[in-house]
Amino acid sequence: MATAHQKLALSLAILKSIQDQGVRVIKASEHKALTRVHRERLQAAVFIKPAMPGWYLPSRPDEQSGDSTSWYANMEAFVAAYANFRFGSAWQLAPDQSLVIQSGETTVAHQIQIHSPNPATTSFSCPTGVRCSCTRSSQMPLASRSSSMAMACAFCHWRSVCSSSRQRSTSFDPRWHRLPCAALISMR
Repeated sequence: MATAHQKLALSLAILKSIQDQGVRVIKASEHKALTRVHRERLQAAVFIKPAMPGWYLPSRPDEQSGDSTSWYANMEAFVAAYANFRFGSAWQLAPDQSLVIQSGETTVAHQIQIHSPNPATTSFSCPTGVRCSCTRSSQMPLASRSSSMAMACAFCHWRSVCSSSRQRSTSFDPRWHRLPCAALISMR
């Protein structure tokens, strides 16, 4: 019979194989190898923390109770994974939030707004009190993955217009922000 340490080692090996695939947010139903027993074992040893039912974030076992480091380190990945799961590629952050993030602001908003043309309007609480609202928006200019170059060009133009900003982003990542091009181009 395997000892408790051997069982935990097996669960950690499964978690490592998932993380080696580049997964930062774990949706339990998408990773069949991470069974309920493994999740409970990892959660008891504080190697994963629940973000919401069925969703887990990796954490460090030496984190103190109430420590929010693992949440803030994975928040963007969680919101993107959740929105991709719910809406596919038909979603984006609220334009004002995207612009604030892309301008280099590093403070975390207390409310995150996700816009999508899909009919479901929901909101939920994330760890540490951050509220995420998913709202229907039929008039939003969705930016597809294929238009990331156009978004990057619009963003570069916006950055040159706002060159007085002290904190500017040095890279553009369309997977998380999905900036609406119309909002950026209208700033010219």
